[in-house]
Amino acid sequence: MDDTYEKQVAVTIFEQLGGVGFATMIGLVTPILVRLEAPGEITAIFRWKAKSKEGLNLMEVTYLEGSDTYRVVFGRITSGGIIRQQPTEDVYCDMLAPMFREATQLDIVPPWFG
Repeated sequence: MDDTYEKQVAVTIFEQLGGVGFATMIGLVTPILVRLEAPGEITAIFRWKAKSKEGLNLMEVTYLEGSDTYRVVFGRITSGGIIRQQPTEDVYCDMLAPMFREATQLDIVPPWFG
């Protein structure tokens, strides 16, 4: 895997969440951060300013190449570090935006409108 492929995976995840409309609606704070996990796992990390349910302000989406699915973890950044919820496994691309809405209670532009 090279740097370009990893960035493309992160951009694809961003677009599946709604792209620019998603970023605007939630007040995306940082550019998408990409982290390599185990071989065949690429994580895109999103942090936002909008006030959400349970104070969530972080979403980590890990692409699992072998199964072509995602693992999604929501969390909140505090002065003491990051508090993460339990991961959700076997998430498909069309489930990302609805999952975000349900977990955060934030309105976002659906990807098909962005």
